[in-house]
Amino acid sequence: MKQAIALVTGASSGIGEALARALAARGTHVVLVARSATRLEEIAREIRQAGGAATVLPADLSRPGAAQHVHDEVARRALAVDVLVNNAGIGHYGPFEAEPLEHLAGQVQINVVALTELTRLFVPGLLSRRGAVLNLASTVAFQPAPFMSVYGATKAFVLSLTEALWA
Repeated sequence: MKQAIALVTGASSGIGEALARALAARGTHVVLVARSATRLEEIAREIRQAGGAATVLPADLSRPGAAQHVHDEVARRALAVDVLVNNAGIGHYGPFEAEPLEHLAGQVQINVVALTELTRLFVPGLLSRRGAVLNLASTVAFQPAPFMSVYGATKAFVLSLTEALWA
C-alpha cells in the first residue's frame, strides 16, 4: 500500500507545524513548505527520528509564482500529493489607512492568491487520487474585523472558496 503524502504550507510553526507533526505521526509522508529552510529542516529531522517521512520544500508564498514553483518541485521529485493543507497565512493589525500598502498586498498574496493557485494546481491530481484539500480560515471569516480588515476579508475569501469547492 502506498504511503499517503500531505503537503503542508506554513509548516514551520503554529498550526501548520502541529498539523504536519500529527499527519506524520499517523504515517503520512509530509512535504513541509514555508520560508524558513532551517526551521523546516529541524522539524523534518525530528519527524524522521520518530520514524516518519518528511520532505523539505522552502518557498516564500508572498512572491508571485511561488505556488507554481512548489507544484513544479513536487512534480520533479515525483511526489503524488494526496492531501493539500493550505495553512500559510499572514495578518496585520492596525487602522486600514495607516497600513503600508506592501502589508495589505502581502496578506492578499499569501492568504488568497497563493492559496488559490496551489489549490488549482493540485486539485486535478487530488481528484484522480480521491485526495483532499484542507484550507485554514479563521473565525474572523464570519464577521467584519476592525483593525484587521484585509485579513478578515482574505479569510472570508478562503471560507467562501472552500465551501464552493466542497459543493
